[in-house]
Order: sequence, then C-alpha cells, then structure tokens
Amino acid sequence: MRGPVDVTAHSDAQGRFVGSRANTHNATRVEATRSRGVPHQTLEALERLAGRAARKFEDLLHVGPGYAELGMSRLPASHPVFEYLTQLKAATTQALGLAEGRGF
Repeated sequence: MRGPVDVTAHSDAQGRFVGSRANTHNATRVEATRSRGVPHQTLEALERLAGRAARKFEDLLHVGPGYAELGMSRLPASHPVFEYLTQLKAATTQALGLAEGRGF
C-alpha cells in the first residue's frame, strides 16, 4: 500500500517551472518493520538514507529534459538531431514520473 505523496514544485527567477521533488510515505511498511523489533533509530537512519538516495536520483533525472529542451531551442525542427532530443526529453520525463511515483 502506498501512502500519501508530498510534491514540491520549483521555479526559476522568471517563474518558469524547473523541477519538482516528491516524497512518499508508506506508514504500513514502517509499522510492520517496527513491529518486528527493528530499533527505531536504525529505521529512521535507513529512511533518511533512502530519502537522500531518491532525491539524488531524481535530481540527476532533471538534467535530461532540461538539456534536451535547451538543445531543441537552439536547433530548427528540421535538424536531424532535433528528433533525438525530442525522444530524450520524452524518455527522461517519463523516468522522472516513475521516480516521483507516477506511472506504476
């Protein structure tokens, strides 16, 4: 069972969307682990570590669509590389959706 999701949107100085960060909470899994006798501090440390790893992974995924969009803005749509950039943007955007918990 997946718990609630907190999503924070980030924008640049001009107010344009530049990315988001999502955090999911799975209270059922946490309680089940605690009931098996895993020390509270150990569980909290693992949760923090997993959260940091997930945020780093998501931050890395944000690079793909941004650079693809930048390249697309500098090339005419008729350029042979433009289609590759379009596919790159679509794939990394989809990967971001998976990392944020959408599309499962």
